[in-house]
Amino acid sequence: MTDNYCLTRHMAIIGCDACTPDLPCIDQVATALYNGDCQRPIADVPRDVGDLCHSAITRVLQQGRITAKQVAIIVIGDLVISDAREYASSQNLANLGDALHAAQGLIEQQPLAVLLIAANMDAVNSVQQEKATISFADDFTGYGASLGFCALLLSSLDLAARLNAYQYGVIAAAVSSRDLTKPLDEIIKQSLQQAQISREQVSAIEVTAPAQSPFAQLEATGVIKGYTNGTTLHTGITCSKSVLGDNGALSQLFGLLHCVLALQLRYRPAIKEWSAPIAAQLSAWLDSPFYIFNAPATAFANADKSPRYMAYSCLSSTQYSHLLLKENDHQGVRTNGFNAHSDLSLFIISADSEAQLTKQIISLIDGLDAYNLKTLARSLYENSQQGRYKLVLVAQSKAALHKELTLAVDGVGEAFAHHREWKTPKGSYFSAQPIHNAQKIAFTYPGIGASYLGLGRQLLQLFPQIYPMVTAMVDDLGATLQERLLYPRSLTPLTFKQRQEYDLALRNELANIAQCGIAYASMVSKIFTQVFTVQPDFSCGYSMGEVSMFTALDCWQNPQLMSQRLHHSTTFKQRLAGELAAIREHWQLSDVGDTPIWESYSVKANVEQVEQVLLVTDRVYITIINSPDSLVIAGYPEDCRAVCQRLGQRAIALQVANAIHCPPAYSEYDNMQRLYTLDVAHKKNCKMYSSAYYLPVPQHSKAIAMSISKCLCEQVDFPRLINTLYQQGCRVFVEMGAGSSLTNWTDKICQHAKVNDYLAVSVNAKGASEQLTLMRAIAKLLSLGIKINVDSFFYGSVIQPLQKY
Repeated sequence: MTDNYCLTRHMAIIGCDACTPDLPCIDQVATALYNGDCQRPIADVPRDVGDLCHSAITRVLQQGRITAKQVAIIVIGDLVISDAREYASSQNLANLGDALHAAQGLIEQQPLAVLLIAANMDAVNSVQQEKATISFADDFTGYGASLGFCALLLSSLDLAARLNAYQYGVIAAAVSSRDLTKPLDEIIKQSLQQAQISREQVSAIEVTAPAQSPFAQLEATGVIKGYTNGTTLHTGITCSKSVLGDNGALSQLFGLLHCVLALQLRYRPAIKEWSAPIAAQLSAWLDSPFYIFNAPATAFANADKSPRYMAYSCLSSTQYSHLLLKENDHQGVRTNGFNAHSDLSLFIISADSEAQLTKQIISLIDGLDAYNLKTLARSLYENSQQGRYKLVLVAQSKAALHKELTLAVDGVGEAFAHHREWKTPKGSYFSAQPIHNAQKIAFTYPGIGASYLGLGRQLLQLFPQIYPMVTAMVDDLGATLQERLLYPRSLTPLTFKQRQEYDLALRNELANIAQCGIAYASMVSKIFTQVFTVQPDFSCGYSMGEVSMFTALDCWQNPQLMSQRLHHSTTFKQRLAGELAAIREHWQLSDVGDTPIWESYSVKANVEQVEQVLLVTDRVYITIINSPDSLVIAGYPEDCRAVCQRLGQRAIALQVANAIHCPPAYSEYDNMQRLYTLDVAHKKNCKMYSSAYYLPVPQHSKAIAMSISKCLCEQVDFPRLINTLYQQGCRVFVEMGAGSSLTNWTDKICQHAKVNDYLAVSVNAKGASEQLTLMRAIAKLLSLGIKINVDSFFYGSVIQPLQKY
């Protein structure tokens, strides 16, 4: 074998498996790598090494639709395969680069698949890792070490097609060298040439980041030089060692698996506790194209629909290899086991009476130690279809579940005694008064100002089922969602001031924040209607949430056309936002200076109180009534603050300089109508209410355009909207967007009306896990008696179903 070698053909990855004692299946490994938390070492090997290998190999071969005799095994490291005679051949090699070179030779000689295996079974050397970071960081102290096993099944593209096997990805290039005195950037250049792609096409790179400083510096220098191209913040850096530790030969294969998973599951990986590069290398990093996330984010499809590429920089003490992996070209659903295998679980306890429910709770408390949590959650779910009452608990560990169960013993009794709900801070919920089928559900859509940094980061990982649906709505979902503003890229964690600046950049351009809010509302709506199979009877929008409503509920054939118009609309770039030309004309302001002329303020007061002090000014308007004692005024900032002073109320600026819901906006009414006139799709059963008329909007192109235009010119009376829906029989209000403002206001509106037979639910909360917030919402809906499909929280795997003939 020569010192330098490269692949001469692409290889498909048609099977994969991995486990550690803490993570006994590949879905748990995938979830851990996504979340980025360090794994705890376990001192004892959980079961016989031979059984571990044999069961994993069997699962991988089943994925590839192939028999042992059609497979050659290559072990990276010194693991001995006891049943090696069952396979076409078996050999041990020291490095991943050698293994890939040997695999290519075997694949070229005959129609074989090659199974790469690596393992670490040395329990003596298990070490706890202190921080989820890597050796490139200035605060790195060392890696942990853990037991584990990993296997990847490779084949030629032709054999994969003949086997009808699912392809998790393709190794498009692999160049290796044993000469570590040779500049690593030359190896990188060769691999890019072999794959016939540019550096700019690589979206992320998995690095080895060796613990030994000379090797770490060698790799860092190599990848910086190999990828620097004049751009910055373009290519993400990640490393599986930040999660799984340094496990020798096993880490080489874990790194490759991490690339496969990140491409397959469509996410940009992160290094959770990354702080900053080593000071001596900071300048070089800042000039490079690299960034490092502290939390993962969705990797949206390229705008031109070309496949995404990820690189793997694999360095050992004797060899350097640079690989380029191409994602599966299939743009449909790529299932995962994130919900089904995450620590958080839903525990649904169903019964027909208080006595039965209490008996089950006590039985679970007494026998909890004997259960596997995920098995218990699934078992309870499968038996929860019957029963009038449903107690839904949210927990992430046995200790947490024990606490929730203990609280439920008294909580459920009190709920029955007083005919009310019971809930815990964690999100567990019980209603002693489930609703009947005649009570209706409404989706409420918040205004665009509710968007914030990090919004929607987890949604497509939690619910990959919706990916084809939302990407079909627009050509470039990432751009529509404003991902570069929502998920800012940097080489160091953002300071509070930097986050404020990004937030301001998102809000300053109305088209940006509008598209972001609409895209997020559309994703959440698809989760509820297509995954949870909850269909609304009614819907309504708050301010520009009305646009989100018509988009999210698929009223328009081509909503992307509206997004394109919005970006070029003088109405929302110059007239009612930006320089606010329409306001300057209305108030006869000739000077276009830097002094702000418009701001919106939240005021704690009722309409009558504010109207009394508005009589002395004509440059302040009541634009939105949120609840009986809360509203929004907008207009000339100095005049607005004066109004608040006369009221004796503090002026809370909303930093929304968009002049809508006021008389001057009518100057743009005709332009708005043209903007929102779009061909309508099939008629929906949902009745869509507008704050323009407080009636259902006829589902016709002109009627929808008129409704939105009038809504944006008129004052919004949200209490009137909610009260109207309540009078029509609506009792469940689910907020389809960012934050929980509408939910809070709905509570106040219903309480003011002295009604209590309703439920207002938010599905998002700033600063909280989206998975947890959605689980809390589900707990309420299930316990209230809403029919909701939550299969995805109990079943699912990254292992794809076999393709059909």
